[in-house]
Amino acid sequence: MNYVPFYLTFSPIVIKYKQIKKSCPGIKKTGTFIIFVQEIFSFGKLFSFRKVKLMFQFNYGGYNICSKDSFVIYRPNGSKDYLLLLFLASMKVHFADGGSIVTRPNACILYPPEVFQHYHAVSKFYNSYMHFSTDEDFLNKFPVPVNQVFYLENHQELNLMFKETAKEFYMQDLYREYKLDILIKNLLIELSRSVHHKGLQNLVGDKGLREVFDQARLTILQSCHKDWSTEEMCRLVNLGKSQFFYYYNLFYNCTPRADLLEARLDKAKDMLTSEATQVCAVAEACGFHNICYFTRYFTKKCGCAPSRFCKSKKESAKQTLH
Repeated sequence: MNYVPFYLTFSPIVIKYKQIKKSCPGIKKTGTFIIFVQEIFSFGKLFSFRKVKLMFQFNYGGYNICSKDSFVIYRPNGSKDYLLLLFLASMKVHFADGGSIVTRPNACILYPPEVFQHYHAVSKFYNSYMHFSTDEDFLNKFPVPVNQVFYLENHQELNLMFKETAKEFYMQDLYREYKLDILIKNLLIELSRSVHHKGLQNLVGDKGLREVFDQARLTILQSCHKDWSTEEMCRLVNLGKSQFFYYYNLFYNCTPRADLLEARLDKAKDMLTSEATQVCAVAEACGFHNICYFTRYFTKKCGCAPSRFCKSKKESAKQTLH
């Protein structure tokens, strides 16, 4: 497992303002933040180096790679790392059991370490790929099919992520290992999401329905203060009540009302961090028009009353600065 040095480590380290002022006079305190005005590189005086554990190590890869059409990959014992491939042209993939498949363009396959690898072009060898290592069982976090060919709708977006990863690898800029770890995580998250969404799409049968619901959900949750009626929400997707509730629960594993209440709660918690905000004003701004209901719901979900939550945030901010 790789580690990289990371300069800014704010927790669990707490540095008193007076101590900072002595080391860096070009610093002033405003509100709950310490703003570095000058002497940016004096971080070394204040923060000890701490190493951040990386989940992934990028070993090698390429984007839109064309090879000779006769080029063959044959690794009977596999490689020592994971290999993720996006075939941009039809390829013939062979498996250890003697079976084979001719893929369509834009097929994917993820080979685990030490698993038989054998593939070659049908007419043109054209792909994007990456080799990466990890000590963690990431497939529990990001479920992706392994050692089997699968297809995605957003293959162009996926290929752009291969491009960004390859660029970061070859440019060798500052904090490259850390950035590559993030890029691999992003790619695997999108890959896992795409596999999941494609399964739902096959179940639903309408390719565009998920996108319509995603846009409707974004509209509802970004305006969570609004008194949304069922009829208004149904109109956003042009479906009847029963179909709307069925697909909403299928796509997001919750009801529209539960989703809306959660968004209101998140907004309330954010607003309560402001010392100038009153609880009743927060409730109204978040769509809770009954202060008693807001208090009961907040206490049930957060374990304390809104007033206590606000007070604890203020006390925590003061302790950090003193």
